Amino acid sequence: MPSIEDKALQTYQNNLTYLQAKQARVYDKLASFDSAVANGHFQERYDLEYKDGGYFDVKEISTNNYLYGCDTNEYAREITNSIDYKKEDNIFIVTPRYNFSKEFLKKAKDDPIDANNLSAIAPIIDLLDKKIPENSTMKKHEKFIFFGVGLGTH
Repeated sequence: MPSIEDKALQTYQNNLTYLQAKQARVYDKLASFDSAVANGHFQERYDLEYKDGGYFDVKEISTNNYLYGCDTNEYAREITNSIDYKKEDNIFIVTPRYNFSKEFLKKAKDDPIDANNLSAIAPIIDLLDKKIPENSTMKKHEKFIFFGVGLGTH
């Protein structure tokens, strides 16, 4: 039976193979980084460690501090369970908030789409603001973006 280290290395190799085939530019950057480390041109700052509790953590080599400092499997469960459908929690708005005047909206409606950088989106944003209250609850999530992915254990 392969060890956890063997499984981690195999996953890494599988990921590299995928990147080489599907994301060549990313693969090339990783290969350059690996070469720089191997030739002593760059010193690694972090190390992935498998902890006795059956989870991985990231150690900052210069301080010997762990970035998570806890069971990352449990951490991932807590983060995943904290996701809800409230628009105020665990979400970011990708469009700036605008308060368009009635005059601007009328002008934007009549202007050609390239007349003003907001003329195309102003009516849409205004409609969304009127139809969807700020404190409403979403019915479903279409996409998730994880920042700090809990080592991919989510």
